[in-house]
Amino acid sequence: MVGAAVIAAVLNAAPGLELPFLFGGDGGTVLVPSRLRDAAEGALRGLQRFSAATFKLPLRAAAVPVGRVRAEGLDVQVGKLRLSPGNDLAMFAGGGLLRADSIMKARADGDADVLVPTEDAEARTSKGCPAAGSH
Repeated sequence: MVGAAVIAAVLNAAPGLELPFLFGGDGGTVLVPSRLRDAAEGALRGLQRFSAATFKLPLRAAAVPVGRVRAEGLDVQVGKLRLSPGNDLAMFAGGGLLRADSIMKARADGDADVLVPTEDAEARTSKGCPAAGSH
């Protein structure tokens, strides 16, 4: 349930836009224009807090720029499959989404693209990790 909420939270932060997304069973991915990064991050941080408070379930999240995975030789290619009028599915290729997922799951200290839950950010900042609380 929380995995699907990732998609809903980000889509709600971008009203009126049709953003490509993918549900992977235990989480979701949404491609967001860079101009909406702050709004998407805010939605994900809110969901992290909700998940921890309501379900006692930590939620990993990240906002990995496409340019980062392209710099590693991968890509994020997006296609649209129209099943019927008004019923489209996004399709992805290039290996970039898998790389973004591995970046998120690695949770490297100081990685500005990994969204650290608020309580973790405060603990890391107190340990001298300035990048942890910057997003």
